[in-house]
Amino acid sequence: MRKGLMGRGRRTVVTAVAAVLVAGAAYAAADAVRGSDVDCSATEAPTLTAALLLAQACEHDVVALDSLDPYSSLTATPVGAVRASASTGAVRTDVSGEWAPVDPSVVTDEESGELRVASPVHAITFDPKDGSGFVAIESDEGAISLDVPVDLGAPRVSGSRVVWDVLDATEVRVKLAGHG
Repeated sequence: MRKGLMGRGRRTVVTAVAAVLVAGAAYAAADAVRGSDVDCSATEAPTLTAALLLAQACEHDVVALDSLDPYSSLTATPVGAVRASASTGAVRTDVSGEWAPVDPSVVTDEESGELRVASPVHAITFDPKDGSGFVAIESDEGAISLDVPVDLGAPRVSGSRVVWDVLDATEVRVKLAGHG
């Protein structure tokens, strides 16, 4: 007894025809893009669809910007495949409004004079001018700050490490992980 309207053979043929039509449409779209005024120096595109078209037209990998987050990305390849990349630690951040590599070094903010992490996943400030503690971390979900009941004075900075001398032979140390 048959379980569906189509037998296995017909389903296979219908699936194959659909795949050919979709592939044909993709290659026709890539040919249309290839024939237009395309900037083949671009390695990023706003969407995955645009990345696929650009990758096929320009014959190089193109990152889909709408797929980016701190831990993963999708890259369109010239053969029409999509490569997914994922990391257990953050590799990029958009805390500044544009995607950039994570950089845990501590720098002085030119505008405020505060110490901050150069390119973190979440904004991190040391010794904030508003007196909210010795470290403040902000994200879309909220903010936290840490404080101690003594005056820490001016910190010493070395790379991604911040150190305050508290009492004789006592220090408060903060070291940032490589993923910011």
